[in-house]
Parts: sequence; structure tokens; C-alpha cells
Amino acid sequence: MSSPRPNSTTFAETGGGIVSLVMIVKDEENFVENALKDVYDIFDEVVIVDTGSTDRTQEICSRYTQSVYSKPFSESFAGARNYALSLCSRGWIFFLDADEVIERSEAIKIISYLRGQNPDKSLGFTMYRYNFFQNGGWYTSRELKIFTNSGSEFFKGDVGESVRQSILADGGEIREKDWILLHYGHTRSRQIRDAKARRYLALFGDSSKPINELSWKAAGTIALLKRSLGEYDEALTFANAAHRTADNAFTNYCLGQIWRYRNASRAIEFYRRSLEIADDVLVANLLSIAFVINKEYERGLDILTSRSEINPRLTHLKVNIAVIYALKNDRNRCVEQMKKVRAEGPAFLHYRPTDDYDPYRFEMFDTISSYDGLEKISHMSGGD
Repeated sequence: MSSPRPNSTTFAETGGGIVSLVMIVKDEENFVENALKDVYDIFDEVVIVDTGSTDRTQEICSRYTQSVYSKPFSESFAGARNYALSLCSRGWIFFLDADEVIERSEAIKIISYLRGQNPDKSLGFTMYRYNFFQNGGWYTSRELKIFTNSGSEFFKGDVGESVRQSILADGGEIREKDWILLHYGHTRSRQIRDAKARRYLALFGDSSKPINELSWKAAGTIALLKRSLGEYDEALTFANAAHRTADNAFTNYCLGQIWRYRNASRAIEFYRRSLEIADDVLVANLLSIAFVINKEYERGLDILTSRSEINPRLTHLKVNIAVIYALKNDRNRCVEQMKKVRAEGPAFLHYRPTDDYDPYRFEMFDTISSYDGLEKISHMSGGD
């Protein structure tokens, strides 16, 4: 049994399905208002912990809640998050980053669902997150954002910190939902993103250990961070080390990500192996893109079409279907898919022209590297 957090209450004492919106912030004046303004009033409690802002972040947050606290950052994000949890009095926690947005209609749907739950053990939910870049490119992830506030849940880890371990250690359960979260942190400049990746590497600590002493999860995570910094050879070294330690879905995914724009055929091998071990629609999308890079358009289209029928809420699958139709010079079907995207996922219309060349398109986009916003898809061709 995990140790309860200090000052926490039991799920029953909080009245069950009542939701606290929780945020950790620092110097987020350009993002935090978008995170709060459309949803702050539908949560039962909004708790914000500032870890040392020098801009207008606290002032902006105070417009939306009186529960704004200060706690200097000390060594780990987990410590700050656990402090925030100790301040919450409701039965459910929804952790939102300052550069994330949950659309109001989605938040209402989630809160309605949670109010109908009365778990007798720790319970967490993962949701899909679309991570957007300046020019509308994106990658997709699954994030554990919602969980019970029973006193047994707490964050652990300096980077990639999560309550997952504490929930499972308490005999709890983590369930996957098709809820959608939007993330705009990668719309910052390349310099800021690179600095953040290097901070994560420094906080991670394990990057300085001998590679043969790393866990497969640590080696794989370091590989992905180094890939995003353009340190390809080192990334591949760490990914291979992770794979030697454990041949699992994550380590094969890591190798697929690093090989994708260097040798798509190798990437296909690793994505397929990852899917054999654990089926994942997000990896299936990446497999389809690797086929597209090899100009095997029909194979990519078959994967996306079947997955879109199974997961109709995942708009990015429709975006990539439109991309393939454009590359096949099938304009009518391309436009038909684009109309669906505009109606179902207006966030994909995000586009901010920039002169800052973004090498991340090769490393992190969940689409082809020449993608430059939804409205330009129909101008692509197979010769690009």
C-alpha cells in the first residue's frame, strides 16, 4: 500500500465525483489564460501552484481562482505536483499544464462522466493529447491526466513524473479513454524547446550514467530527447541499449522513431514489432507514415482508413488520409477529408507562419516532414 499524502482526504470524504483542476506554472503569461478562460468556472475547485514566475503569470491566474500558491522549485517537478495535490479537497484531480487546452465541451463531458463514478480503489484515466507546432504540425501522445484523490496517489520521478506507479501500487487501475487534450507548448521557439530538452536531460540524471547501467525506460527516454535535439548517433546508441535490455513495445517504438527519416524500411520493422507486442493506434499511424515515406501509399492508406473507422475521434488519422490522397493527386477525396477535419478538429487549423526553420518536423511530426498546415495539403503532390 502506498503512503497517503499529508493533508489529503479520502475519496468518500470529498463527496466522490467532484473535480479539482490543478496546475503547476512558471512564467507562462503567454499560455496560461488560454488554459483557464473557457473552463475555470465548470470545475469545482481550481488550484494553481507557481514555482517562481517573474512575469504576469500569477496576476493572470488570480483572475480565475483565489487558490494561487507560491512554492519555489526544488530539484523535481514531482515535488511541486505533490504539494499541489496536498492543497486539493475534491475527489477527482484533473492536472492541466499551462500550455494545454481542454475544450469546454470536452471538459463538460469528462466531468459528467466522473460524477457518475464511485470507485472503491485508486483509478486513473489516460487521454489523447495533440501536441502542435507553429506551422500546424503535430505529434500525438497518451497522457495520464485524471485520477482519484484518495490520498494514495502521488507523483514520482524528476522528468516524465507520473502518478501511475502509486495508483498501481495501491491496487488501482488505469483506463484508456478517447478524450482529447490540446497542447501548444511546441509553438514556442526552437531555442526555448531545445533548452527545455536539455534541462530535462540534466534533471533526468541518468544520461551521465554508464549506458549499461540504465533501465530500458531511461535509455529509451534519453534516446527520444537526444533525437529531438538532432543528436542522432547518440540517440541511436541509447535506443539500441534500451532494446538490448528489453524487447518491448516502447523500445521498438523508440527505434522506429529514430530510423523513420533515415531508413523508413528499418522503421517499419520496429513499428511492426511494437504493434505485435502491444497494439496502439498511435504507433499504427506512424507505421502508415513510414510506408508513405517509401511511397507505398496504398499500404499507408489501408492502415489509416481501418484505424479511423475504429477510432473516429482521432482527427489526425483523417489529416494523414488527406495527405495521402494529395500525394496520389486525388484532389476530390483530399478535399473531402479536409472538410471532415475542419468540422471535427478545428485545432488542426492552427498555423503561425515563422521564419524559424523547424528541424523538429523530421523528428517529431506524426505526419510527413513537408507538412505545412492543413490548408496547404491540397497543394502537395507525390513528387514532393
